[in-house]
Parts: sequence; C-alpha cells; structure tokens
Amino acid sequence: QALTAMAKNVGKLNQGRPLRMLEVGSWVGESAVALLGGAPSDSRIYCVDHWEGCPSDWTCHIAREVDVWNWFVKNTEDLLGTSIFPVKGDSVQAAQDMGDSQELDLIFIDADHEKASVTADIQAWLRHLAPKGVLCGHDYRAEFPGVVEALEELLGPLGLTPSRIHGTTVWFVTKTAIDQARAKLVTTTTAPQVILADPQKPILDPTVAANRA
Repeated sequence: QALTAMAKNVGKLNQGRPLRMLEVGSWVGESAVALLGGAPSDSRIYCVDHWEGCPSDWTCHIAREVDVWNWFVKNTEDLLGTSIFPVKGDSVQAAQDMGDSQELDLIFIDADHEKASVTADIQAWLRHLAPKGVLCGHDYRAEFPGVVEALEELLGPLGLTPSRIHGTTVWFVTKTAIDQARAKLVTTTTAPQVILADPQKPILDPTVAANRA
C-alpha cells in the first residue's frame, strides 16, 4: 500500500502522465506490481536484479533452493514486456550500461541493505532521476543500519534527511529538494564531492531493458 501511494503521489507531481520508474532489487515482483498499481495508465517500470539474493542476508539462501527468477516471471507475466521490463544483472553495471540520464520519475532502492551497497546503488542511479523525480527506498529503520548510515552520509552534507511515509519504513527524497540544497551550498561555500550529478539526456528505450533480461 505504501508503494502504491508513493507512485500515486509521484503521478500527481507529473500531472498524471505515464511514469517511467525503476527499482533496484525486484525479487519476486511484488513491489513492481504495487508501484504500477498506483501509477497512471501506461506507466512502466524497469526491474533491476540478478535474482541471486544478497550474501548479507537470508535471500541468498532462498535463491539456492528456489528459482526466484521464475517466481518473479510468474508474478509479473501479464505485465512483462508492456509495463514491466526486467534488467537482469548487477545494479551498478546496469546503471553504467544505460549510459546517459534516463529521466526516471521514480527510483526505488531495495536491494542489498549493507551500507556500501546502498551507497553504490544510490550513487549509480541518482543521475538517472528526472527533475521532478523521487528517489525512495525501503527499510529506513534501526534494524538496517546500513540503509540509515548510507542515507545520512549521502544526504547529510546537503543538509537533508529523507522523509518517510507515515507508519512505514519507506523513505523518500525529491530531486527538487536535492537540487535546491545543492544550489544553496554553491552560493555559500564550495560544494563537497557528494556524487549527486545528473546530466539531463534522452529516455531509455524500453527494448534495451527488455533485451537485457
């Protein structure tokens, strides 16, 4: 419900036009379906995952016993190739392979929750966020210190802290807030090297993502 509400609000920010979304860490596809459930008609989401689980938690053990990729396909098969486009592989490499900024309206981070991995995912994908886009993720709570610490270190130098959807552990920050904070830093002092660059260039051809699956 939280993700559906998030996508609905991002849709409102974009005047109800179809959204271009991406999630890092799709697992069995439930979050992708939830995001599409709140997005305007004809929205699409790119699902980045290797479907092998994370060595830092229980998911890698499940992946050894169960074909998680097949599970994902079964849960999303009615939407594959039309609204859902899997990008199978490493998150950081996928972000690099996509090249120029993809103008994504919503990016949802929910893969490996270790600090280094969360940091790497945000660094890799933030440049693909559209000017009115929203960066968000899951498990912003004490039980996952890697998520909390990564966000504090990346956003803290900008004077930002992520917001949370009430009653959930879903966090978010808008591209507008990031840009305004960066602009304020530039006018007061030399901006720190906080890796929040975002060149604005063409949108991803969905066939590129589909062909990577």
